[in-house]
Amino acid sequence: MENNLYQKPAYVLGSVDKVLQLLQLLRDTGSIRLLDAAHELDVSPSTAHRLLSMLVYRGYAVQDDGRRYFAGPAIGAEAAASTATLSVKNAVLPYMDELAAETGESVSLMIRVGLDVRFLSTVEGHNVSCVGDRRGAVLPAYKTSGGKAMLALLDEVSVARLFRAEERTVDIAGLLHELRLIRRQGFAANVQSAERGISAVGVALQGHEGWVGALAVASPSKRFEAHVRSGLIGRVIGARKRIEADLFQHREVQLAASV
Repeated sequence: MENNLYQKPAYVLGSVDKVLQLLQLLRDTGSIRLLDAAHELDVSPSTAHRLLSMLVYRGYAVQDDGRRYFAGPAIGAEAAASTATLSVKNAVLPYMDELAAETGESVSLMIRVGLDVRFLSTVEGHNVSCVGDRRGAVLPAYKTSGGKAMLALLDEVSVARLFRAEERTVDIAGLLHELRLIRRQGFAANVQSAERGISAVGVALQGHEGWVGALAVASPSKRFEAHVRSGLIGRVIGARKRIEADLFQHREVQLAASV
């Protein structure tokens, strides 16, 4: 396949080029400070901050307590399975709309690729300060409610093998204990383990040939306990049952993910 690597396009989009340069810096250096990024791009610190903030929002960068930016999980993420198609996302969308309207919170559809989850779609809620659009985000599966719900569908040997293969540092014994509980109760919860101030309830979606993805409702943690008391878990489980009955069982729509 021909690759005109050094041929500059006739029309250069400056802001896009700056973002791509930032991605290259994060990939090649591992981390960068705001002032260094501004110097490398020859832009003001405020402009560099806006660009880096968008990379953080989309998972291509993360920021530590020392305000240094590091390459985020989205940079090195594997390609998702080709069967995760737009048609499937569109088929699930009405159920996500309904759940977002019922809860007032944001609803996301995701798949698992290895030990990460990919957010395929988000319907934002109408409540104040609801969780924003997570489309395209990549997060560790064992830190998210939907990811844990999908991991719980694997046997313990397979889960342990995944972590050994990808050399992730995690409390395997503690995670396996949590996955047993998730299998028994039929849902998973995440209380600020993936994102500070955000909590969620998630369920795995399964079709004829095993698990297919996950559905999660996320809210600011300050509202999460009240949502649980008012029946959030039952609503999410109910949405899963309707999706599986109406779509996956009757129409045999499949949304695959690689193991």
